[in-house]
Amino acid sequence: MGYTGISRTVQTAAVEGGILISAGESGSSLAAEVYDADGLLVIYRSFGNRSTQLYNNTLLSAVHKLHSHLKSPEVKQGDKRCRGHYDWSSFMIHNSYVEYPQHNAHMEENMDAVLTFADEIAPVVSLVNIIFKQRFPLVFYRYNDVMSKVTQSTFPNPHVERPSLHQLWGVFASIAINFGSSVITLPHKDPDNYAYGYCVVVAFGTFDFTKSAHLIIEVGDENLIFELPPGIPIFFPSALLIHWNSRIVGPHEYRGSVVFWTSGKLFRWVDLGGRLVKSLTEEEKQQRRKRTADVAQHAMSLYPRRPL
Repeated sequence: MGYTGISRTVQTAAVEGGILISAGESGSSLAAEVYDADGLLVIYRSFGNRSTQLYNNTLLSAVHKLHSHLKSPEVKQGDKRCRGHYDWSSFMIHNSYVEYPQHNAHMEENMDAVLTFADEIAPVVSLVNIIFKQRFPLVFYRYNDVMSKVTQSTFPNPHVERPSLHQLWGVFASIAINFGSSVITLPHKDPDNYAYGYCVVVAFGTFDFTKSAHLIIEVGDENLIFELPPGIPIFFPSALLIHWNSRIVGPHEYRGSVVFWTSGKLFRWVDLGGRLVKSLTEEEKQQRRKRTADVAQHAMSLYPRRPL
């Protein structure tokens, strides 16, 4: 996936390792848009305003409280599943190896703490969903349709009611919390994320975003190095693009992040009418394979295009 350009309102500079995309001043940081070779909007970093510090403070407080109330983080630093040097937890609706979508075990084990956390970060969830709807309206409605069916207890069979599920993150089914103090992720893709959708990263903490914790996204042959102030959401297709973030520079800086996404398995389950792939006949599987290119083309047609 190459790219044709970055929005003209931001400063860019060639630096060692890639192209730096400045965020401007912390109190009024600039939005940034990146379009691919076909003119599709693939990355969007939101702008900052007077409320940005409030979102950052909300996350700092809520994540600290959550960490102290969890029985244990889902993955601890040093675990082979960890993509960096930090603890993390995820709370999600999934349908891996199960007939119907359900909460993951870590969420069920910590439900009271999760519900409190969701209530405390509601302003951030609202911000992320508002931006998603404004900047990616067709993709947003696709996510909304999938989530409405996933959480609808009578889908796909109105005569068989499924257990109710909590819809806590707007149109996103999942959240991951990367606990500080210095979250540094290694280069990776997120294969479980919906391939034609977006994940949203919101960093939080106390750090100099002009020097520390840059989000680096590999697009085509270039590394795009984003300054990412705390409290600012950035949207990108994490299943398709390799990404990581740089280290904390200052000795007393702190950085964590929350990530919103939806598993591609949920989209597939809904698209199959509430069925698993293993339940399809051989003929149905063959027809599904023939439609792969059309499905991808339709999904990408929902992306916003670069204005002429």
